Amino acid sequence: MSFCGTVIRQVTWLERQTQIVVSKVCRVEALEQCADLEDEGYNKCIQTRDEGYNQCSRTADEGYNACCDWAPCSWFCDALVWISNIVCVAWTWISNIVCVVWNWISKWVCRIIYWIYTTICKLIVSIIFWFIRRVLLWIIFIPCQFHSPKLDKRIKHIFVLVLENRSFDHMLGATPIRGRDAETHDGTETVRRPEGSSNDVTDVNGTVIHHCVVGTGQKRSVGHDPGHEFGNTLMMLCGANPSPPYPPYPPIDNSGFAQNYAATDADNPCSIMLSYRGDDDEEDHADVPVITALAREFAVCDHWFSSMPGPTWPNRLFFHAASSAGLDDSPSTGDSVLDELVEGFIFDNGSIYDLLDSENIDWAVYHGDAFPQVMALSGMDLTTISTHFHDMDDFAEDLADGSIANYVFIEPDYGDDITGNTYKCGNSQHPLDDITHGERLIKRVYEGIRNSPVWNESMLIVTYDEGGGFYDHQHPPATVPPGDSITDPANNHNNFDFTQLGVRVPAIVCSPWIPRNVIDHRTYEHASVPSTTERLWHLPNMTDRDAHAGDFVSLLSLSSPRTDAPTSLPDAAQPEVHCPGDAPSQTARGGQPAARPARATILDPITLAHARQENPGAITSTAAAFLQVAVRRDLLLAPKSERRAIFAQARRFQTIGEVGAYAQQVLIEINRTNATRRAGSRPELARPHQTADPAARRGRSSRSQERDGNHG
Repeated sequence: MSFCGTVIRQVTWLERQTQIVVSKVCRVEALEQCADLEDEGYNKCIQTRDEGYNQCSRTADEGYNACCDWAPCSWFCDALVWISNIVCVAWTWISNIVCVVWNWISKWVCRIIYWIYTTICKLIVSIIFWFIRRVLLWIIFIPCQFHSPKLDKRIKHIFVLVLENRSFDHMLGATPIRGRDAETHDGTETVRRPEGSSNDVTDVNGTVIHHCVVGTGQKRSVGHDPGHEFGNTLMMLCGANPSPPYPPYPPIDNSGFAQNYAATDADNPCSIMLSYRGDDDEEDHADVPVITALAREFAVCDHWFSSMPGPTWPNRLFFHAASSAGLDDSPSTGDSVLDELVEGFIFDNGSIYDLLDSENIDWAVYHGDAFPQVMALSGMDLTTISTHFHDMDDFAEDLADGSIANYVFIEPDYGDDITGNTYKCGNSQHPLDDITHGERLIKRVYEGIRNSPVWNESMLIVTYDEGGGFYDHQHPPATVPPGDSITDPANNHNNFDFTQLGVRVPAIVCSPWIPRNVIDHRTYEHASVPSTTERLWHLPNMTDRDAHAGDFVSLLSLSSPRTDAPTSLPDAAQPEVHCPGDAPSQTARGGQPAARPARATILDPITLAHARQENPGAITSTAAAFLQVAVRRDLLLAPKSERRAIFAQARRFQTIGEVGAYAQQVLIEINRTNATRRAGSRPELARPHQTADPAARRGRSSRSQERDGNHG
């Protein structure tokens, strides 16, 4: 690590801490003001009610006495008292209603005030810190912007491809993969689910109604999305009724996968125990030939676990920050899903991208989806997105001309994620989609790197974010917590302490510096990716988790790059769910695009009403999480005058139909913006190497190679 990088990290750390504190103060002060307003109004209402009742009683008594002075104390006076009592009771009753209505209205007013106050407060804070980061920090450290990073002589390019929701036994548990142990170099094979491994499904009385045993024959398109939130994973790992109950995390026996899946597919809960066939004498029978071939050619890690026992979002955050900032489940579906829109998910010690920036190491995100999850991180503003985020369509071209970044994170296409919540026709390998589409993506990524000029200086990691609810027999071990703070208390839904790893997932590490057919039985997790990056490129750890996580630098054991690595992988199997073979690119490439219309993504009431009728289902946690990315990207692209209306609109969404209609419109504007940039109408936002001049491309490539050569 360099002196410049150390100073920059200290300054940005102080910036983040101040931002976290100020953001919390914004929320706390707004809540206190709301509470004071609500209590003061309610107390005044009760006081007015009591004073009115007392005054009413006094008036009734005075009226009765006066009545006796000018009329006989008879039925006339009694009637007057009776009517007065009715009036007093009615006053009290009406006053109570008014107080209740006031209390209800004040709560909603309080929410509105809270939202306005926190939004303005956070916006001001974000503008101030944007100025510090983008202007002052750059000016102060101009000399540091041009220092050469210290990269490992062997590995100058790290590629990370993270797919969706599959466990190790589910993908590779039926396929024997034999090779050499990474540590002892003795003959060994992958740790697969033992024959006869089983789970039971019981009814409400505890009677076993299904005895589920592992096997093969898993459908390439599962057709259901097994529950895999924090509570689901707790059941999968610890059974339906763990003893002692959580918290703390109960003893793990991996007995509840089928029981958990029974809530999703009651007719066929045992299918969750089935595995894919990796290869077969009859080629048509192989379900996952691509990832199996890759595992046999390089290093397969059979003790790689998800970073926490829960769903996609917190686990993916561990790749980026060795922490989830306390998020232990999918983001909420209520107001809190948009809490982080202005500044994004913020971490005490920043993300791997902040760390790379501090050492002037180039990074990029290649995404097949219009709404990549990485965009939800703090610091991903319009400038960063414009210069570091690229369509997957550009991946092969950037590899071929050598202009690819040093650190590359690849997000798959999630398919019809928030527009229809089906995940069909993506390539993330989500259970609702077909596994073969993701196999094609793995093949495309590997072959692109393998046949590029950067192959001999590269490492590719292919893994999965979490188990997705599918059976795995290996018990996840304990771990250490990241040690950073929960930057937003709304993130911690289950009071989880992050001392337990989650379900085992497939992981393969590829490089010409790795011998063929290596099997690594050592424990890894998602924080092993930043841990390895830090060790290779002389960077400090971000949290206690990446400091503790095993790195796989020792897998690079060859003295020179291999020349026998395959230049191509087997073709993927035939899909069960067919999609257009050549889907149109998300990026328009021809013609002069039209300007963005006014209020382009603010939908009219009729459109929203139709959307609610077509899909009235409640917003799922996953859709809410992607909505966060969609709104954030929309806010960055939209004119400032429209941002408040966009934000307010998103907070009113109640159905998946509304979210889908909005996402479709945002996608149109993303395509329009991409087309505008490619047409050259916004050259200041164009990628440095996206130019029609071949000489300029070569110049940029040579500069990258010259910089990479100065590794020190």
